[in-house]
Amino acid sequence: MAAAVASPSPAAVGETWMLKDVDRALADGLRLLRWWQQTDAEQSYPKSFSFLKDLVPPDRATGFFGRTEISSGPIDVMGLTHEMLFEMPRAVPPEACRAQIREFALRYFLRVSEITAPQPLRELGFGPLTGPLLSLLRLGPLRTEVHGGFRHTQLYGKETSTGRIVEFPPDRQTAIVDLREIGPRYQWIILQARPFDYELDVAPVGSAGPRFVLPLPDTPTIAIDRDLVVDQDHPAPGVLGRYGFTYAILDDPTPRGAQVYGPAQFRACFQTILFEVLESGESRVRMAFAGNMPDKILDVKLDPIGLAVRAGDFFSLGLTSRLLAPVEGLLAKRPTLGSFDPLLGFISLANLATAGLASKEFSISKDQLFRDILVRHFQLYYQLILDALLAYRQVNDWTDTAALPAWARDPQTAGADGEKESHGNTGSR
Repeated sequence: MAAAVASPSPAAVGETWMLKDVDRALADGLRLLRWWQQTDAEQSYPKSFSFLKDLVPPDRATGFFGRTEISSGPIDVMGLTHEMLFEMPRAVPPEACRAQIREFALRYFLRVSEITAPQPLRELGFGPLTGPLLSLLRLGPLRTEVHGGFRHTQLYGKETSTGRIVEFPPDRQTAIVDLREIGPRYQWIILQARPFDYELDVAPVGSAGPRFVLPLPDTPTIAIDRDLVVDQDHPAPGVLGRYGFTYAILDDPTPRGAQVYGPAQFRACFQTILFEVLESGESRVRMAFAGNMPDKILDVKLDPIGLAVRAGDFFSLGLTSRLLAPVEGLLAKRPTLGSFDPLLGFISLANLATAGLASKEFSISKDQLFRDILVRHFQLYYQLILDALLAYRQVNDWTDTAALPAWARDPQTAGADGEKESHGNTGSR
């Protein structure tokens, strides 16, 4: 049995928002998934489009915009579907290929997803001050190389039999549970997924000109429940098996200054990763993503008093703030003149000033911005699958747990009951 602790851990106290939002996120994610499944089957998207070039068949990808309802009301949706080859048949019967893919997809995929190719320790001409100086203005084509992989860590689980919330200890956080245990053992699990370097990249005059780059270094919090795990044998003609999962993204309320949209901030969102094994033994990956369109990317407050105080601090080396310390409470309640989004505002202003020419000739539009977000999302998950394939090929038999490399095995110190109960305002859910 999971060992109970007398008082809540610091993690449990600091992250109760996750436990409060998980049921809502899972319900909205499932509702959005069902909408996508029906819309995709009927090909009834209000708007679908190609958003990539040089995609080699049989790989394919389609973007879409739509509208649906979640628990809080109607939302505009953007998303994509993507199918790609994973592995050609091995020199074994197709049924054996299916057993390998099933074990890898349901037990090991989330554990090995951070594997990436080695990177240089240093690069010529790039010292420690280079990043801050070039972080906002960049010349040349969009940077597409990736310097870090996804790292999934499991934080909490809800026991199916007791309804208790358990917190995974540090030595169990990277040994993600076998997804086949979700349902029989856990009703759901909560994980965090460190993404690749995620950026919004805006090039007002084309790829050779100056660019505005907005880093979005969020760590999404995700949840998987029993309705989001796929473990199917012979699900369709010509398909030996379909295995994988969907996760919903929780809406992280952590303040981020002016940033109000990023990989961790969705009112409703899901990501599906499914492995299919064909009768030939060939395996493919089918992915889908959908989330609400953002109303804002940035939210900059019009605060002339705050701006004056910060300017005074700059020129007086901090003396202004010290002199105003006795009225700090009043300053905190100072009025502002509203707020605006400089990125979406720039797009609207550019099209207003040019009577729509900015959109037609330079692709400066909200529609194009959302397509760019989908392209970046595609690139992240395309690289994720390539890294997974690199890991998959390093193991001859994924069903032989004793022969697995150390980076794929459970920690030797972990047992089946390695969690501890988390109490921080959770109770039985």
